[in-house]
Parts: sequence; structure tokens; C-alpha cells
Amino acid sequence: MKKNVAVIGFYQSYPRNRVLLEALKTQFTVSATDIPKGRRFKNITALSALAGQLRLADAVLFVWPAQLFLPSMAVLKLLFRKKIVFDAFVSLYDSTVFDRKIVHKTQLKAFYYYMLDYLCCRCADILIFDTGENARYFFQAFKLRPHKKKLVLQPSVDLNILDAVDPADNYVPGTAEKIRVLFYGSFIPLHGIQYIIKAAHLLQNTPAIHFIMIGSGQTRSEMLTLSQKLMLRNITFIDSVEYTELIAYIKQAHLCLGIFGDTEKARRVIPNKVIECMGCCKPVITGRNLELEHFFSDGEEIIFCNMADEHDLADKINYCAGHFPEMNRLGTKAREKVAARFSTRNLAEQVQELERML
Repeated sequence: MKKNVAVIGFYQSYPRNRVLLEALKTQFTVSATDIPKGRRFKNITALSALAGQLRLADAVLFVWPAQLFLPSMAVLKLLFRKKIVFDAFVSLYDSTVFDRKIVHKTQLKAFYYYMLDYLCCRCADILIFDTGENARYFFQAFKLRPHKKKLVLQPSVDLNILDAVDPADNYVPGTAEKIRVLFYGSFIPLHGIQYIIKAAHLLQNTPAIHFIMIGSGQTRSEMLTLSQKLMLRNITFIDSVEYTELIAYIKQAHLCLGIFGDTEKARRVIPNKVIECMGCCKPVITGRNLELEHFFSDGEEIIFCNMADEHDLADKINYCAGHFPEMNRLGTKAREKVAARFSTRNLAEQVQELERML
């Protein structure tokens, strides 16, 4: 008989959560409660939704943004003795203090975020990470005991969803005959978007190349200002779009970009955008890090460049633009690697280990 797992979090609004939920259903009987973004009294909503499920649930999994549900974790752990699984793929402390730099490490709020991460880790019976490097960060930063149960579930994509999207022909106006270089994301420092814009500046005298930037977030206004200051004519900014429309933009692109930020976090992640673009058979340029190098070979399935280096990025984009038969082969190999290592089938196999740990 399958074990029962209750899932709490923003699973409808975040691709990782949706894919993880589908993988869990292959091994467990799953009851999921989606807490919409902006919902007040999140913990009351979560506990109310769980009230009728606790008798049957063997464990409760908190997915992003799991730290916001610390009060619920504590109640379930202390009063109901339920096993808690914490999806720790993002550290709020690291993200706010060292990556986004919106809180200084000496501020009381930094201590608050540290304690959220720390207490969630302590409260949980099992920790889930997206990469081994991220697991090492958590164990070191929050002084976790070596025997603490942990499981690495790699970023994954549903290739059936990608394949079902029609790329259409609604190109960004004026780019139908251009080489379209696409970036999308939430405009956080980890992405290093300033280096993309500076690379566009270096390539502004190559009229065949046009950059398309999709998304919104912390640094977007700053990036718009930088683009205007450099008087760039080879770049178009587009607000965030729905997921299926985003996949259509990926399929319309000739070349896709990953992350280039000069942060420690950028050096230990496998960006979901990289896997999605590869899954669409697109050649991807991204900053070099240990996790990506573990799975992908430079020039075989991916193009690496130096982090925080607009000159190297511009050189790699220019090279790819002039070698499209080679890049098309690279995109095909990238898709094959994603299908072999980062598909929902692989994630379902990894989830089997969670079943053994409960």
C-alpha cells in the first residue's frame, strides 16, 4: 500500500513544485494544498486544509516557500508527531543577505531569516535539496548534524508539456530575420543580467543579433536604466508571461541564456531555465559552475562562459551566431541529456528514495 504524503506550498505558481508533485504521485498517495501567493494567514489556511488529512498522512512535505510555514511545521511536529519533510532548495538567509543583498548581515532581519532556515532544518525529519552543493551549504551554514536525513532531487522538467507547446510565429516585432538571444527570469542578482546587457552593448554593431529579456523583479528597473544609458537598440524587454507563452518564446529563440551572477549561490545551482531551454532543443550559454560541469560537457551539450564577464559572454554569443549547424547539433544533444537525467521519469525514480526514508 502506498504511503500518504500531504503537500503544502505554492505548487501552482512554481514549476519545480508542480513537477515534484507529479513525481510524488507515482510513489505516494498525495493530497496537496496550494496556498496562493499573497494569501494572508498562510499557516491557518495550511493547518485547516490538513485537519482532515492528518490521521492518514505518513508525512507532510512543505515546498517553496517552505520557511513561511514554520509555525505549521512546529504544530505538526510537537502536537501531532508527524514526520516533516522540508524542501530546502532555497535559503532565505542566503538569498536576502548575500545574493539579493536587500538585508545587511548585521541587521536584526538577517538574524530572523537565519533562524527561519535554521529552525525549519531542525524541525524537519528529512531535508530535500536540488543540488549537492546546496546541501553542503545548508549543513555548513546552519550547523546541521552529519547524520541528518537528506535527499537531493535534481531540477526536472516535464518534456510532454514542453513538446505540446506550439512555437507559433508571433516573433518580437522587428526580429523575424534576426538571431534571437533569449533570457527569462525574475531579475535577481544571481542572474547577472547586467552582464547580458553589457554583452549586448559589445555586440550592438552586429545587427543580426537581437536580445529578448522576459520577466520582472528586483533589478528590472535598474537594468532598463542601464540599457537606456548605453542607448541599446538590439534589446527588447518584455514583462512576465504565462508558462506556455514562455515556452513558445524559447522555441522561437535561436540561443538561450542561463545565469552569470557573481554570487556564491550562482556557483552551486542548476538553474531551472537552463534545463527547460535544453529540453526545447535550444543551445544554452551559461556561467560555469561545479554542478553544471558535473552533468554537462562544454561544447557538447552546453556552452560555458566565465561568470560576471560580459566580454567572454559576448564572444560566446558571437561564436554561436556564426556556427548554427554546430549549435543545432548541440541543442539536440542537450535535449538527449535532459531526457536521460532531468526528466520527470528520473525525478520519479529519485522520489523512490524518499519512500524508503519515511
